[in-house]
Amino acid sequence: MRRQPRGFSLIELLVVIFIIAILIALLLPSLQMARQHALRVQCMNNLRQIGAAFIMYNNQEGHLPLRFNDKTQGDVDNYWGYDEELVRIKACVGQIFICPTHVDAGYYNKPSQPSYGMNWYYDYQPITKGKSSTILAAETQGNDGTGTHRADRDSIPPGQLDPYRHQRRANWLFFDSHVEWLKYEDASGPELVNWGEDQGTHGQ
Repeated sequence: MRRQPRGFSLIELLVVIFIIAILIALLLPSLQMARQHALRVQCMNNLRQIGAAFIMYNNQEGHLPLRFNDKTQGDVDNYWGYDEELVRIKACVGQIFICPTHVDAGYYNKPSQPSYGMNWYYDYQPITKGKSSTILAAETQGNDGTGTHRADRDSIPPGQLDPYRHQRRANWLFFDSHVEWLKYEDASGPELVNWGEDQGTHGQ
């Protein structure tokens, strides 16, 4: 006489569920870290493309763009910043000015507010004025968290930095176009030397 197959007991089902729950708990942090790493790398790629676009603009115009044109502050429709200038010469596309982890990015607002600000010490200056270790662009949040065209060494409005955007650090673009994931202190260097010297020509 053939025996009927025995089903799982309640205890066996609970054990299986418990094991699955443990595996999920172990895997979730790793998956979260992998996702954060992927977003950080995407942000770094954005900055590398912006760095290449700055070089193209400098080669064409003989200098870096203004971080924004102060003559259009009262005219929102004609307002432009360094991001619009780089897009205008077709050196890059607008999407790269939005960090994938910056959910409040205001690039498509009027006026636009990118996730990355330009080191305002080098407005309208030849790119040769900066050293390879000098910061060219940084992750910014601005006055309202939507971003800003200006990256200020001391995080003074409207150039507030966002130094903790990626796991308590941020991505930094340097004048030689390399990008690093660093703490503010490490990126800035001793006595903030990696911000360079104020060249005196500013949009604001």
